[in-house]
Amino acid sequence: MKKVYKVALYLIVVAFILAIIFVILKNRAEYTLEAPVGASASFEEKANYTEVGDDEYRVRYVKSGSGEENIIFIHGLGATAYTWRHLLEPLGEYYNVYALDLIGFGLSDKPDVDLSPSYFADFIVDFMDSMGIEEAHIAGNSLGGATAAATALWHPERVNRIILIGAGGYDDLVKHRPTLVSLSAVPVLGEILILFSQVYPQGVVRSTLEESAYDEDFIDDTLVHEFSRAFVTPGYRTFLLNFTRDFEYKELEERLGQIEHRALILWGEKDEWIPLEFAYRFHEDLPNSELVIIERCGHEPQEEQPEKTAEIILDFLK
Repeated sequence: MKKVYKVALYLIVVAFILAIIFVILKNRAEYTLEAPVGASASFEEKANYTEVGDDEYRVRYVKSGSGEENIIFIHGLGATAYTWRHLLEPLGEYYNVYALDLIGFGLSDKPDVDLSPSYFADFIVDFMDSMGIEEAHIAGNSLGGATAAATALWHPERVNRIILIGAGGYDDLVKHRPTLVSLSAVPVLGEILILFSQVYPQGVVRSTLEESAYDEDFIDDTLVHEFSRAFVTPGYRTFLLNFTRDFEYKELEERLGQIEHRALILWGEKDEWIPLEFAYRFHEDLPNSELVIIERCGHEPQEEQPEKTAEIILDFLK
């Protein structure tokens, strides 16, 4: 019996020490990521915050340019408005350009809500209302692309054209999910990964970005730092787990053919997260779409080939 007590005491002491180490590392991560660095610091200087919807969620956004028409850019899973930094000026020469942190991501609020494509579509319209925008072109990458399509489906009168960049929208793309996203959907293992991400989010972000890329040259410490900042904000852990385990595209996928807006389907040839087969499916399902494929490019054309991406978008919107 004494041996059992000694083992139990030993385990308690080890657990206590590990808990202290975890708290120290977590506090260090929070301190390190509290402020932006490098180019993201100047990006943050341009950022504003607005209250969105009846619940007045706090949402971060950046606005650039001027013009008679508006463009709203929506990032993908785990990213922030910072991913559109290279497109703000070239498109801002002709349009009012908005890039926002989607609800639940970046430095925007992270509510504990039932997530769905229609929820994100409603959020985009609430954001437009907060900005006084009656109608806009909606562009998005990955989850952001699916949100652009969803906004056109459920709020057609508020959307002009849509631009889907490596877009989500089909439930069977789950088999191509990033490794860490797939693992996060597994009970217990997901909680362990999320805990790890609280003390070393930069490792999680860098690994995920490298997996998404064809050419990794765009991945620098500033980008990793910027995307990692969300991991130390309140509610992000719960939001991510809810998303990876509960989010489905079914309600959008079944009605894609009802979207009559002009649509640009823009895809990286070497996208392994959402392969080209899904680009062709979008092109078939959306009756008024055109498909452009960028060679030697991965999941995020706005990062890997921003000049080419801006040129294609501007040509589509003419």
